[in-house]
Amino acid sequence: MDGPLTIGVDPDCDTTAWAIADRKSIRAVGVIRGGLREIVVGLEAAMSPWGPQRAVVEGQTIYPGSKVAPNDIVKLARFAGFSAGILAYLGMPVLIPMPFDWKAAQSFLNPPPK
Repeated sequence: MDGPLTIGVDPDCDTTAWAIADRKSIRAVGVIRGGLREIVVGLEAAMSPWGPQRAVVEGQTIYPGSKVAPNDIVKLARFAGFSAGILAYLGMPVLIPMPFDWKAAQSFLNPPPK
């Protein structure tokens, strides 16, 4: 293993994607289908065999001029917040980058040295 294991979560209202990765490779991926209860069960099951040390959940933002309805982003933000809350409850330090940063996510799996 190279560096700490991270669980990355890309929330959605119907399907939530997750991945377990270290700095060099993706170890596992999956999709959780369903609502809030399924997210709790699915995240616990995803983390159980791997024991990640931190979590990253994609945050949400409303971009001016976007074709996406603001209320849809607000609904999605609730799922993102719920996912982050569950991971924090399970003991994970949680980062919540905005979508622009998430799309360039290599910096979150490979943070600069301190």
